[in-house]
Amino acid sequence: LIGKFMAYFPHPRFLDKEELQLAQAIADTLALGIERRRTEEIVKQSENQLRQALEAGRMGSWEWDLTTNKVSWSPGLEAIHGLAPGTFDGSFEAYQQDIHPEDRERVLNSIANTLENGTEHHIEYRILIPDGSERWVEGKGTLYRTADGTPTKMVGVCSDITQRKLTEEKLRASERLMSAVFNQQFAFSALLS
Repeated sequence: LIGKFMAYFPHPRFLDKEELQLAQAIADTLALGIERRRTEEIVKQSENQLRQALEAGRMGSWEWDLTTNKVSWSPGLEAIHGLAPGTFDGSFEAYQQDIHPEDRERVLNSIANTLENGTEHHIEYRILIPDGSERWVEGKGTLYRTADGTPTKMVGVCSDITQRKLTEEKLRASERLMSAVFNQQFAFSALLS
């Protein structure tokens, strides 16, 4: 039960067919409004949960409308790029400028491959943020097409993987050091033999 609809009259009577239909139409409209409000609450709650999950995972979402060439970023993605919320200008060119020059061609080739072949866009690359530092990001995206196969938009997420990349580099440096120490010990042992 989601509610009750009642009509009052000054004295008892039976409703005719038109009055019953009108009462039913009013009740249906009220029920639809209540259900819509419930759905809006559920959507709002889901959006909050998604926003919290993206923030916790240092992620942001994006959408590129291929018909208008307009790019939309979530506030989390703007933060990853070192921008204040609402300051990304929404152009694909502005996004390209953030890509590290050494990685730009590789990123654009991945995007072109997705547009041409419909494959998933998945790439790790560096970006330059306004303070001059660089960050590593991992981008993932899906292409959407019309029924006739015309690409209409790409939608995806981007996450800040800088800490992971720094940890991986420290591990590689440690492995190189261990290998060098082992090779020195092996060479020293060979000289003693």
